[in-house]
Amino acid sequence: MMNRDRASRIDTPRRWWWVLGFMGAAFVAWRIWQPPVVTVQRIDSPDGHVRAYLQRTKYVKDHYRVRISGVGPSYIAYHSPPFEHDYRVDRGERLRWTPDGSNLILRIDGRDIWRWDRAAARAVDLDPADAW
Repeated sequence: MMNRDRASRIDTPRRWWWVLGFMGAAFVAWRIWQPPVVTVQRIDSPDGHVRAYLQRTKYVKDHYRVRISGVGPSYIAYHSPPFEHDYRVDRGERLRWTPDGSNLILRIDGRDIWRWDRAAARAVDLDPADAW
């Protein structure tokens, strides 16, 4: 009887170390999978129901992304192609809503490069001459 109690006392901490080790490895894997994100701008729609975030991600190469929240779950509506850029230089990247709140527009380097239609909840093609 004494041996069984002693074995269970020794075995229980080992199980906890395995659980803690697994949780630690899962956390490290999650941090590697998620790139560092810097929020450049947060803007609300004119009626205040939708919020958009312009973010820069830097992992292997830099990207811009636009995250939309307020229309169900938050999701990434736009993810730019990679670019070579220095974070210290402002490229004039800005989000803006149209006055009626029907469209969200991303402008970089003085050009509109992406537009999101709020009613359709999807991106709308711009003129190919204006594409990035």
